[in-house]
This record gives sequence, structure tokens and C-alpha cells, in this order.
Amino acid sequence: MSQLTRIFIVGYMHSGTTLLQSIISSHSSVFSSRGETNFYKNLSYLKKQFPLSVKSDIIKYIQKCIKIIHGDSIIKLKQPYKNETFYEIYNENTKDIYNIINTYNHENIFIKTFDYLAKKKNSAHWLEKTPTHLFHLDFITSLSCVKIFNIIRDPRDVLSSKKKRKSTVYSTSRYSSIAERKFKSREKTFHPVWDAISWNASVNAYENYKDDIFLVKYENLVCNPEETVRKICSYLELNFESQMLAQKMINPSDDSLLFKTGIKDSSVNSFKNGLNKQEIYIIQQISKGYLGDFGYVVEKISLFYKIISLFIILTSPIEFITRVYKRYRIGGKKLVNQVLYGYLKRAHFIVKNYFKVS
Repeated sequence: MSQLTRIFIVGYMHSGTTLLQSIISSHSSVFSSRGETNFYKNLSYLKKQFPLSVKSDIIKYIQKCIKIIHGDSIIKLKQPYKNETFYEIYNENTKDIYNIINTYNHENIFIKTFDYLAKKKNSAHWLEKTPTHLFHLDFITSLSCVKIFNIIRDPRDVLSSKKKRKSTVYSTSRYSSIAERKFKSREKTFHPVWDAISWNASVNAYENYKDDIFLVKYENLVCNPEETVRKICSYLELNFESQMLAQKMINPSDDSLLFKTGIKDSSVNSFKNGLNKQEIYIIQQISKGYLGDFGYVVEKISLFYKIISLFIILTSPIEFITRVYKRYRIGGKKLVNQVLYGYLKRAHFIVKNYFKVS
């Protein structure tokens, strides 16, 4: 099998990773995973679930990799697949994939499976998007023939989007059942302290590998889409195709834009209406070391709102406990451990890069 270009999209949540994936995957030469694979994020669970000690374990794990790439969740699966043939899953040839694997570890098998699927679709590139893989760039940058995109967005707009998504769980038309709304109400979170810290951590993670990554500013992508997409194509050594700009909005925080065609810039500076003054102040204080670096103008906040912001800061420990409890309600100890590990990862990058931030 000839070598393919492996494309990864990373970035903080609500920064436009879904839009960027949709744009790149609409190119005729690109095969893409469906949604987020969360592969590296959940690698430790996969290793426990599929030990790869015998051939049958490897076959089952290949089947699981196929399902991950096609949009199946890793974390929700409690037991390995039983009594399912490969053809009952996605009608792919397990033996072909097994025969091209030269190193029997979980990372290599996942990559080789992705290679096989892309090749079968006659694609010269494959694309994977998981925002939190930003914290696993040590794995990704070690691969050959890799192209990595990090998309960054004004943290105030990011948090405004998170706040709106959380507040509209029970009013939005995107969820079809009460059960789904209850699940999303536990899943969606917003707090200016914790979310601004997480955004900082994502920038810190990028800084460590920025020489190996193509940075896309969300604002450039939505305000000057053709120019930005042409630069993306140039980086990927692909010809620009017009359908890359004909995108349907599939994951906007604003329901009025859902499934609308075209790349819209109405979400730029949305924080001015979506956040209150004290929330803006907190985010700016936590992220001030990076706002100027990326060309984001700091808003002037009066002393009154600065004082009020102290009450929000005091609620941050309660918010952390609430988040952990909600994750426990969703996925038990396994998901709680994953969340805590994620926070430790973020803390690691913040501490490691603390003295680099002016």
C-alpha cells in the first residue's frame, strides 16, 4: 500500500473544528472519519479492552477501529464485541487489514486501519478530528506523513458559544427526546474560570508543537473563507475545489443557522451580547497573556464589574465538584477518571509553559 497523507484537526471545543473538518473532508481526495474518534484520548481504555494477546483479539480490535472511524463511541462500550463477524459490522475485509499490520500495538493498528479505509475509497488523504487530541500531540507528531491543523478562536466567543449551548438544551430543536435533553444538560458546562483555564491549556499544548502545526484562525476562516481555504489546500498540496465553501452549518450554537448553506461570520464577537461584563473580565484576566498574541482586542471593564466578578470566582470550586458529579452521572467512575486525567493534562501544560507567557 502506498503511503497516504494523514490529516489531524485539533483545537479547543467550540472553536470551529467541525466546520474545518467539513471543509477539508468535502475535497474529492480526502477520506474522513465521522465526527470525533477520541482515539488517543481513550487509548488506555482500548488497551484494557483489547489486549491483543492472540489473533482473535487483534481481529476484534480491528473491527472496533472500523467502528470508531465510522462514528462509534469508544467510552460507551463496556465489553468487547462478541458473536459479530466483520461483515456484519461494515462489510470490510479484516484479513486484508490484518495482513498489512507489521507492528501489533493499538496505535499502529488504528493508523493502518485508517490507511486501508482511505485507500479503499481511492483517497490520497485521510482526516481525523478530535479537539482534545491537542493534548496528545506527542503521539500524533511521531507518525509519518502527518499534517496537523490547530484552529484557534477568541476565547470570549468560545465561552459565549458554550454558555449559549448550555442554556438552550431544553429549547433547541437539535435534540429530539427528553432523555437526550437530560443527557445533554449534564454534558454541557460553562464557567468562565474553568473554561478560560482550559482554553489557556489548549494554547499551551499548541505552543509546544507549533513548528509542526498549521494554525487556522477561526475569524479568518469565516470572514475570508476562500482565501483561507486556498491556503489550507496549498499546505495539503491539494487543488482548491469550489464545493469546499458550500458548507451546511451542522453544529452552530445558534439554532437559526442550523443546516444553512455557506460559511457565516455572524459568530465573530458574539461574546459582546452573549457574556456579561464580569464574565468577559474574568476570561480576559486569565487569557490576557495570549489575547494580544492572536490579535484579539481586550475590552475595557469598569471597576464595578471587576468587583462583582469576585463572586463568580468564589463559585469555581463548587462548579468543579458539580462537573465531576455530572460526569459520574453520565459515565460512572470510568468517565470521571477520564475527566480528571484531562484536567491533569491541562494543568501539566499550564505549569510547563507558565514562564513563557508574558
